[in-house]
Amino acid sequence: MTTETKPIALPHFKYLDGLIQTFVVVLLISNLVAAKLVPIGWLRVSAAQMLFPITYIFGDIFTEVYGYAASRKAIWRGFYSSILMAAIGLFAIWLRRRSGTINRHSKPSSVWCRAS
Repeated sequence: MTTETKPIALPHFKYLDGLIQTFVVVLLISNLVAAKLVPIGWLRVSAAQMLFPITYIFGDIFTEVYGYAASRKAIWRGFYSSILMAAIGLFAIWLRRRSGTINRHSKPSSVWCRAS
């Protein structure tokens, strides 16, 4: 006899998709703003250091409220979204600039950073 294994379906939760989308957005934004230094008193910290810990709160919510399957789903979506963002960023750097446009940036890394 052959037995077919079906993937385990997650039960439908009302707020899960919205929370996963918010988690992915916070994760991507924290990766983008990592180069920005923010002064807090005499201390200068990265903007991502203030934003990234929020993703841990989301991870706890996913695990405790929605279960390990939902937590894995959110983490994998965030991981794949980060890969996609990095690939698109590398593609944008790789693209040649059009002829006739003004090149205001002297190096490829300035695609993500504001020129000083």
